[in-house]
Amino acid sequence: MKKAITMAWLGISMAAALAPAQARNDKLMVPISDALKVPRAVDAAAIPVSAAIQIKSPGVRYKPDDSVKFYFGPQAYPESAQKLGMRQSVGKEPIENNDDVASCFASFNEALVKLQKHARKFGANAIVNITSANAKNGQQVSSATDFECHAGSFSTAVTLRGELARISEQ
Repeated sequence: MKKAITMAWLGISMAAALAPAQARNDKLMVPISDALKVPRAVDAAAIPVSAAIQIKSPGVRYKPDDSVKFYFGPQAYPESAQKLGMRQSVGKEPIENNDDVASCFASFNEALVKLQKHARKFGANAIVNITSANAKNGQQVSSATDFECHAGSFSTAVTLRGELARISEQ
Protein backbone atom coordinates (compact mmCIF):
# COMPACT_ATOMS: atom_id res chain seq x y z
CA MET A 1 0.00 0.00 0.00
CA LYS A 2 2.82 2.36 0.91
CA LYS A 3 4.50 1.64 -2.43
CA ALA A 4 1.28 2.38 -4.35
CA ILE A 5 0.84 5.75 -2.60
CA THR A 6 4.48 6.65 -3.25
CA MET A 7 4.14 5.73 -6.93
CA ALA A 8 0.93 7.78 -7.20
CA TRP A 9 2.63 10.84 -5.69
CA LEU A 10 5.62 10.35 -7.97
CA GLY A 11 3.32 10.19 -10.99
CA ILE A 12 1.42 13.31 -9.96
CA SER A 13 4.58 15.31 -9.28
CA MET A 14 6.12 14.27 -12.62
CA ALA A 15 2.96 15.28 -14.47
CA ALA A 16 2.95 18.65 -12.72
CA ALA A 17 6.62 19.22 -13.54
CA LEU A 18 6.11 18.39 -17.20
CA ALA A 19 3.02 20.56 -17.63
CA PRO A 20 3.83 23.88 -19.32
CA ALA A 21 3.64 27.02 -17.22
CA GLN A 22 0.65 29.16 -18.10
CA ALA A 23 2.13 32.64 -17.73
CA ARG A 24 -0.02 35.42 -19.15
CA ASN A 25 1.42 37.77 -21.77
CA ASP A 26 -1.42 39.79 -23.29
CA LYS A 27 -0.55 42.45 -25.85
CA LEU A 28 -2.62 45.63 -25.60
CA MET A 29 -2.59 48.63 -27.92
CA VAL A 30 -3.31 51.65 -25.73
CA PRO A 31 -3.98 55.28 -26.81
CA ILE A 32 -1.05 57.60 -26.08
CA SER A 33 -3.38 60.56 -25.52
CA ASP A 34 -5.27 58.71 -22.77
CA ALA A 35 -2.04 57.73 -21.00
CA LEU A 36 -0.77 61.33 -21.08
CA LYS A 37 -4.03 62.63 -19.55
CA VAL A 38 -3.74 60.51 -16.40
CA PRO A 39 -2.84 62.75 -13.44
CA ARG A 40 0.02 62.20 -11.07
CA ALA A 41 -1.11 60.22 -8.02
CA VAL A 42 -1.49 61.92 -4.65
CA ASP A 43 1.50 61.19 -2.46
CA ALA A 44 0.07 59.04 0.35
CA ALA A 45 3.03 59.95 2.59
CA ALA A 46 1.92 63.61 2.52
CA ILE A 47 -1.45 62.77 4.07
CA PRO A 48 -1.48 63.16 7.88
CA VAL A 49 -1.78 59.92 9.84
CA SER A 50 -4.57 61.52 11.90
CA ALA A 51 -6.79 61.40 8.80
CA ALA A 52 -7.45 57.76 9.80
CA ILE A 53 -8.54 56.87 6.29
CA GLN A 54 -6.55 55.40 3.50
CA ILE A 55 -6.88 57.33 0.27
CA LYS A 56 -6.49 55.28 -2.88
CA SER A 57 -5.54 57.88 -5.47
CA PRO A 58 -6.16 57.25 -9.13
CA GLY A 59 -3.16 58.31 -11.12
CA VAL A 60 0.42 57.40 -11.82
CA ARG A 61 3.64 57.74 -9.82
CA TYR A 62 5.71 59.10 -12.70
CA LYS A 63 4.76 61.96 -15.03
CA PRO A 64 7.07 63.66 -17.52
CA ASP A 65 7.30 67.44 -17.29
CA ASP A 66 7.39 69.93 -20.16
CA SER A 67 11.20 70.22 -20.33
CA VAL A 68 11.44 67.67 -23.16
CA LYS A 69 9.14 67.39 -26.20
CA PHE A 70 8.01 63.95 -27.33
CA TYR A 71 7.39 63.04 -30.99
CA PHE A 72 5.80 59.61 -31.38
CA GLY A 73 6.30 57.40 -34.42
CA PRO A 74 5.85 59.31 -37.68
CA GLN A 75 4.97 62.66 -36.04
CA ALA A 76 6.69 65.54 -37.80
CA TYR A 77 9.41 67.39 -35.92
CA PRO A 78 11.58 70.38 -36.92
CA GLU A 79 14.16 69.60 -39.60
CA SER A 80 16.74 71.50 -37.57
CA ALA A 81 16.81 68.67 -35.01
CA GLN A 82 20.32 67.54 -34.17
CA LYS A 83 20.12 63.83 -33.31
CA LEU A 84 22.21 62.68 -30.36
CA GLY A 85 21.64 58.94 -30.34
CA MET A 86 19.07 56.25 -29.68
CA ARG A 87 17.91 55.33 -26.17
CA GLN A 88 15.53 52.75 -24.78
CA SER A 89 13.63 52.59 -21.51
CA VAL A 90 11.27 50.16 -19.84
CA GLY A 91 8.40 51.03 -17.54
CA LYS A 92 7.03 48.23 -15.38
CA GLU A 93 4.18 48.55 -12.91
CA PRO A 94 2.16 46.09 -10.82
CA ILE A 95 -1.42 45.44 -11.88
CA GLU A 96 -3.78 46.76 -9.22
CA ASN A 97 -7.51 46.02 -9.03
CA ASN A 98 -7.29 43.82 -12.15
CA ASP A 99 -6.99 46.94 -14.32
CA ASP A 100 -4.51 46.22 -17.12
CA VAL A 101 -5.10 49.53 -18.92
CA ALA A 102 -4.49 51.69 -15.83
CA SER A 103 -1.29 49.74 -15.19
CA CYS A 104 -0.28 50.25 -18.84
CA PHE A 105 -0.78 54.01 -18.38
CA ALA A 106 1.57 53.92 -15.38
CA SER A 107 4.17 51.79 -17.22
CA PHE A 108 4.07 54.14 -20.23
CA ASN A 109 4.56 57.27 -18.10
CA GLU A 110 7.41 55.62 -16.19
CA ALA A 111 9.16 54.74 -19.47
CA LEU A 112 8.68 58.33 -20.71
CA VAL A 113 10.20 59.75 -17.53
CA LYS A 114 13.23 57.46 -17.94
CA LEU A 115 13.65 58.62 -21.57
CA GLN A 116 13.33 62.21 -20.37
CA LYS A 117 16.15 61.65 -17.85
CA HIS A 118 18.36 60.31 -20.66
CA ALA A 119 17.53 63.39 -22.73
CA ARG A 120 18.49 65.79 -19.95
CA LYS A 121 21.71 63.89 -19.28
CA PHE A 122 22.80 64.32 -22.91
CA GLY A 123 21.56 67.90 -23.36
CA ALA A 124 18.58 67.01 -25.55
CA ASN A 125 15.30 68.91 -25.44
CA ALA A 126 13.30 66.45 -27.56
CA ILE A 127 12.90 62.76 -28.24
CA VAL A 128 11.85 61.91 -31.80
CA ASN A 129 10.74 58.76 -33.63
CA ILE A 130 9.51 57.18 -30.38
CA THR A 131 8.37 53.60 -30.90
CA SER A 132 7.06 51.00 -28.51
CA ALA A 133 8.83 47.69 -28.68
CA ASN A 134 8.24 44.11 -27.70
CA ALA A 135 11.07 43.42 -25.26
CA LYS A 136 11.13 39.69 -26.06
CA ASN A 137 11.40 39.77 -29.86
CA GLY A 138 12.48 43.37 -30.51
CA GLN A 139 9.59 44.05 -32.90
CA GLN A 140 8.76 47.77 -32.89
CA VAL A 141 5.43 49.54 -33.27
CA SER A 142 5.69 53.02 -34.78
CA SER A 143 2.47 54.93 -34.13
CA ALA A 144 1.58 58.54 -33.42
CA THR A 145 -1.56 57.47 -31.55
CA ASP A 146 -1.00 54.13 -29.74
CA PHE A 147 1.66 52.24 -27.82
CA GLU A 148 2.15 48.54 -27.17
CA CYS A 149 1.83 47.29 -23.62
CA HIS A 150 2.32 43.74 -22.34
CA ALA A 151 0.22 42.56 -19.40
CA GLY A 152 1.49 39.59 -17.45
CA SER A 153 -0.02 37.85 -14.47
CA PHE A 154 1.17 40.46 -11.97
CA SER A 155 2.51 43.48 -13.89
CA THR A 156 2.54 45.37 -17.16
CA ALA A 157 5.57 46.48 -19.15
CA VAL A 158 6.09 49.13 -21.80
CA THR A 159 9.35 49.41 -23.73
CA LEU A 160 9.94 52.72 -25.51
CA ARG A 161 12.75 53.53 -27.91
CA GLY A 162 13.52 56.97 -29.31
CA GLU A 163 16.21 59.26 -30.68
CA LEU A 164 17.44 62.04 -28.41
CA ALA A 165 17.49 65.34 -30.26
CA ARG A 166 18.38 68.97 -29.73
CA ILE A 167 15.91 71.27 -31.44
CA SER A 168 16.81 74.93 -31.73
CA GLU A 169 14.22 77.35 -30.37
CA GLN A 170 12.73 79.40 -33.19
